[in-house]
Amino acid sequence: MNYQEIPKDEALQTAYWAYKPSDQTIALKSEQNRLIFAENFNTTRVLPLNTLCLIFLAQNYQTHPINLPSKISAIQLRTFYDFIDENIPIEKCININDEYFWKRLYSAKCTDKMLIKKRGQQKDVSWKNLSITLKYIELIENTPYEVWITEEMEEITKNSSPYVTELIIKQLQAKRDSSFKKQTEGSRSSVSEKSSSTLTDEETKDSDSKSNNIREDFPLEDCHHVDLSILGSLCNLTSLNIAFAPPKLDRNYHDRFFNFSYVDIQNLARGISELKNLRVFKLRGSRMDSIKFSTILEALQTIFVEELEFFFCQLDDNCGEALYKYLLSTKTLNHLDLTGNYFKDKTIDYLSDGLKRSYSKLTHLFLSNNPIADESLCKLTKTLEAYAHLKILKLSGIKCDNLGASGIVRLVRQNTPLVQLDIIAIRMNGDDLIAALNRNLKIQQIICQGCGLTLEEEFNVEILLKRNRFIKENPYIGDITKTKEDDFNAFINRIKDPIYIKTLEDKEIHKECSRKKYLTDIETLNEKEERKEKQQQLHEVSKYASTESDLKHQIYIKALEKDYVGEKE
Repeated sequence: MNYQEIPKDEALQTAYWAYKPSDQTIALKSEQNRLIFAENFNTTRVLPLNTLCLIFLAQNYQTHPINLPSKISAIQLRTFYDFIDENIPIEKCININDEYFWKRLYSAKCTDKMLIKKRGQQKDVSWKNLSITLKYIELIENTPYEVWITEEMEEITKNSSPYVTELIIKQLQAKRDSSFKKQTEGSRSSVSEKSSSTLTDEETKDSDSKSNNIREDFPLEDCHHVDLSILGSLCNLTSLNIAFAPPKLDRNYHDRFFNFSYVDIQNLARGISELKNLRVFKLRGSRMDSIKFSTILEALQTIFVEELEFFFCQLDDNCGEALYKYLLSTKTLNHLDLTGNYFKDKTIDYLSDGLKRSYSKLTHLFLSNNPIADESLCKLTKTLEAYAHLKILKLSGIKCDNLGASGIVRLVRQNTPLVQLDIIAIRMNGDDLIAALNRNLKIQQIICQGCGLTLEEEFNVEILLKRNRFIKENPYIGDITKTKEDDFNAFINRIKDPIYIKTLEDKEIHKECSRKKYLTDIETLNEKEERKEKQQQLHEVSKYASTESDLKHQIYIKALEKDYVGEKE
């Protein structure tokens, strides 16, 4: 193994940097056919034999995994793990326990550089868990449907389960065109037989063109993806975020790649029904319907899910009954996101009835970009007036008239536990909203862009929201029940100027540092004085111990010398 490098001789280095050809010179046409480059100094540097052996073993670790001897040094161990390929299969490297190797693998696989930097600043980060999770996601996303073997993937899933706690699957591989070859050939043969017997020439041409374009008319039942029932083996999984979306298609775009069959959703439901530790389930950007929706919710009824999300999943108005049954069965749900669907009156009415009878304490409800009618929105807001748990409500993008807007105003006026309200692009009456907000002392944020408010009305809304935030930060205002002196002092300190408070903190830190430095100096002076006294004692005793006959003085000298040397060490 040879390397080309500049020699370490200073004279040669000076000559090299002075006379080496520039980049412009090398780019000249006369230099294109050069075979000898005199400016490149070639020196031979051969690595030690043990290092070469370790590099060879590391590069072949994928095909011939080995167990390193226990007597190997730390430098050799570092060399071995540094030369293992990052693209090694997960089943080949799962037994490696070197954190530096897993950190290097995570840095190579993760595309978010800011996230890598953030992870590096955290303490007690398990790089092995993060890296195995990335490799497992990569395996599921990039394995084609045709080569997917459920038994092998299930074994890999079981081995990875102790390290995987969160999955974010952004794409899945669908069936390729070659998988439908038999179906296409069968249709062509039937068309040819029919044309040869009864069809005219024009009908035969039309049937041939239809058979050539049969890939454009695949039914939903044939749009299969990889089997996701293997996710049930991830016993430690707490969060699952998945999307039935294809990888980047470019010119190979086809509408069928965005469809997925009922078999796919049944496999997913069978897998998540076994995830007893699952707390977050998110399905994003997938073409769902009422049957798929009910299949997923039935699987989630046996799990204590806290956050449920169906974000832009094209759900229609026939999903209300399944949603109602799920709300009655769950007791742990606190976050429900149904943004970007086609829920209308029927589903929203079921949602309102479900919230009345549900045992769960829902704190987040997102219904933005749904075609909700005025009557259903008014009924929902009336239900939320008596709901004592909701803190964040998002209704942006809903087209409603005065009836729906009045329901929102009434919800703000009732002084519910609501903290944040999103009503972007909903036409509101500014005077009614300000009058309702004037009575509400708890809500802290209202996002009302595009609501038809004037600049003065938006300014008044912001002033009232700042009032509410100030009351939350200073609970003593208007509260006559708190009388403890310590609490009152804490309140006084909190309303001081933050720059002044920071100055007081810095002053206390400086005082503590000065006190510690003073104590350290005193200890140092005491040690010096004790050492000086012992040196004087040693000097005085040595005067009386000039002869060898004085045995007692000799023993005393040795004892003092031993004591002095020990303290000095």
